[in-house]
Amino acid sequence: MSLARWRTLRGSAPVARTACAAWIALVVSAASAPAWSQSVTTLDGPTVWSRVAARSPSVRLAEARIARARELAGTPDAAVRENPSLSVLAGPRFQADGSTGADVVAVLSWPFDLSGARGARREALDAAVRAAEAEAAEARLAALFEARSLWCRALAARARMTHERARSAVESEARRIATERARLGAAAQDEVALAAVALATADARVEEARAAYDTALEALRAPLGLAPGEPVDAVGDLVPDGSTPDLETLRSRLPRRPDVLRAGSAMDAANAEAHAQSRLGVPVPRLALSAGHEGETFGRAGVETQLPVFQRNQLAVASARAQARYAEREREALLHAAEVELRVAWVRHDGAMRRWQGLREAMHAADEAEHMAQRIYELGQRDLLSTLVALRETAALRTAHLDAAVAVAEARLELERAAGGFP
Repeated sequence: MSLARWRTLRGSAPVARTACAAWIALVVSAASAPAWSQSVTTLDGPTVWSRVAARSPSVRLAEARIARARELAGTPDAAVRENPSLSVLAGPRFQADGSTGADVVAVLSWPFDLSGARGARREALDAAVRAAEAEAAEARLAALFEARSLWCRALAARARMTHERARSAVESEARRIATERARLGAAAQDEVALAAVALATADARVEEARAAYDTALEALRAPLGLAPGEPVDAVGDLVPDGSTPDLETLRSRLPRRPDVLRAGSAMDAANAEAHAQSRLGVPVPRLALSAGHEGETFGRAGVETQLPVFQRNQLAVASARAQARYAEREREALLHAAEVELRVAWVRHDGAMRRWQGLREAMHAADEAEHMAQRIYELGQRDLLSTLVALRETAALRTAHLDAAVAVAEARLELERAAGGFP
């Protein structure tokens, strides 16, 4: 057989085999797949966020706390005011001359709260609502980052599966060339066996990557509220387009981090509670109106009040003020820790990005080296072992590039978390 004829057969045979295999796979999948599997839920960034906001258990619990705080804040004033009191006394009267009569006395005591406790209590309830809303915002962001972390893992597993499939295709092409060369007498059978071993190893890596991707998708189902067995697919870019905000812009956002805002809201709520408790320690005067009949009808009016000699609600006031001081220190500590966390995340992200960019520039050389290695082996100018070494070097570069992209995705997620989200 001439070299030209061999090259013609070599070029046309893979196309025919590939088309036949694709057609068979299409027929088998169409015949065996269930009807619901035709609809695949695509998990991109906006889908992950919307599902987390609607179905995350931690978010629903935080929203329940908001509803409870709003219900307390919506209580009418009459429900938190002191009630008036009414007492009625009646009994017989025994006169000195031996006659009897009946005496009746009624006393109405009505409180007049002049301490400002009602307004202070209202402010404390409103501050509790704001604190619950800040906790819910922190829970939403924490749930979002947890889901996004799992989503990034799924994207990394999917990219690795695609990488291993491409590597398996390269090994398959090497085995095809070795088989064709052996058929033409240009190579020994040991080359065919070695190529088969390399292909089997590549196929095993494909199955391992597929299992890792399925595992990542299963871990993503629970926080997103996905039904078991529902077909899903994670899509997106490990390294998103667009520039990262500069460090000073991210530092300016630290006071608006959800955990810092939550600590600030807790401090405001504790201060409002301390003020309300101090107002509750002020005695409430009560207007007393009494009327009765004790031989003759009478009426009296007066004012009654407690003397704050011993009890002025000191324990509740001290407890609320201590809680306010603790919340203030917590906010300061969170700001300091956030500053350190942001700087560490920024350095890590910057290093990961530079490494990924350097490897990305070398990817064109890997493509060219891979093509030339196959071509030279095909022409019989290199043995299979040397060709496999060259192919594995290019595969190692591609793996390093993928690992760098995963590192960028993880570093960017940590940077977003440290900054409390990007603007």
